[in-house]
Amino acid sequence: MSKHHRYSFAAGALAVLLLAGSAALAQDAQDAADDAKKSGAPPVAANVERVANIQAAAKKIAALQGKEGGEAAVAEVNACYARELKGATTVTPGIEGCMMQDIAVSRLFSAMDDRHTPEERKEKGIPDPQQGLQDMALRIQNMFNHFNMPDGSINQFVALVDEYGMEVYRKTLIANMPADAVEDPGHD
Repeated sequence: MSKHHRYSFAAGALAVLLLAGSAALAQDAQDAADDAKKSGAPPVAANVERVANIQAAAKKIAALQGKEGGEAAVAEVNACYARELKGATTVTPGIEGCMMQDIAVSRLFSAMDDRHTPEERKEKGIPDPQQGLQDMALRIQNMFNHFNMPDGSINQFVALVDEYGMEVYRKTLIANMPADAVEDPGHD
């Protein structure tokens, strides 16, 4: 798979794909927000610092991904977790930044991979889009479980990412993509 494999789907559909990935992912995001409201857990504060942290994490990963590609973004998400988890006893702004980046990168990859038929994915060695989302969801869930976060807090965090981070990620990624990487969405 070429270095620009993940860029080759970037033209017109990218803006839509980044926000939710697909109609099913958009519904999942709405369901998560609804579940957060029903959970009874204290709301996740959307204070200025927290929003700024989510947006800064979105900008950082999108700029890297736009300039260096998807593999660099995945490597940074992994490095972020390794760096931020050292000695952590609770979910910190740094860990929330890693999770924001993980959500954004995983959703984008899943949305792009979902544009291929199962046969094309098998032939090209492209991962199953739902498995990628499930793996990401498990990583995020494990993080919240590890730090004994209250029930519903994960859905509330994802709602914050959706509301404050994904548009920043989309705009920053598009602004940082090389001009030659934006091709017809149906070609590698």
